Amino acid sequence: MTKQTPRTSRPPASPKPAPPELPREALGQLGVEIWRLGQRVVNETNPRLRDSQERILRAFQSLGGTIEDWTGDTFHDGTLAEIIDQPEAADAGADTLMVSQVVRPAVYFAGVRLVTPQVVLITSPKANTETPKQETNQ
Repeated sequence: MTKQTPRTSRPPASPKPAPPELPREALGQLGVEIWRLGQRVVNETNPRLRDSQERILRAFQSLGGTIEDWTGDTFHDGTLAEIIDQPEAADAGADTLMVSQVVRPAVYFAGVRLVTPQVVLITSPKANTETPKQETNQ
């Protein structure tokens, strides 16, 4: 009789293949859609839906993704963004351009910009930068 070798329940372990590298375009679109979902559920009364969106966002961030919404931020000359609309008669000396609406956010992955944001600008009068004089009673 020939001696049989005992069988194991599992085949021998083989090294796991590296996960496939996702295309930059897909990662960028994923970031945009996570942001859009967040915009839709912001006033949602179902907390489970909001929690799900937040978990998806945290998972994206844990992989190295960043989503930036510039709504309300000052818009500076030279900022890389696609401007959808802006005031025609903005006075560079008297007005500050502000982002009033983000149509598409900026999306980064591992520090690399994947999606250029689309924004709508408005003018906001510059704040008075002079220090107010204090009155003294002498």
